[in-house]
Amino acid sequence: DILFHDSDHVHIAVIIADVDNYDAIRSEKGSEYADRVILKIADTLRRNFRSADHICRLREDEFVIIMTRVTSANRKQVFSRIEKAAGVLRDAGEGIDPITLSVGIAFSDREKPDGDIFQDADTALKRMKDMSRSGYAVY
Repeated sequence: DILFHDSDHVHIAVIIADVDNYDAIRSEKGSEYADRVILKIADTLRRNFRSADHICRLREDEFVIIMTRVTSANRKQVFSRIEKAAGVLRDAGEGIDPITLSVGIAFSDREKPDGDIFQDADTALKRMKDMSRSGYAVY
């Protein structure tokens, strides 16, 4: 269970990151290599987000980051963290080919929410994947 302080519930951003072409990576390079990719992503996210943020693996090829104590006014700081992590993953090294992520973001203070914040972040992710890959979209 993730524990939040009262102030954390009020202002959060939900970020869903999907590994681009993960199925192809897994089928072409094998499951051991795919596992190394997932570990590299998890480590990179942990290093580029704050200790107050919560990073979880959602599905085989998706991660969710819950940033606490942020609003849409902090969007540049949120984008900066995503861009730094993306830069590290593009230059993965350690025998790992460049990795790209498609990312959807929703802030708790977003205008006209369509559903819960998680659903809205997923909607933004789907928009990003429809437009292209390797980038981020905000709900």
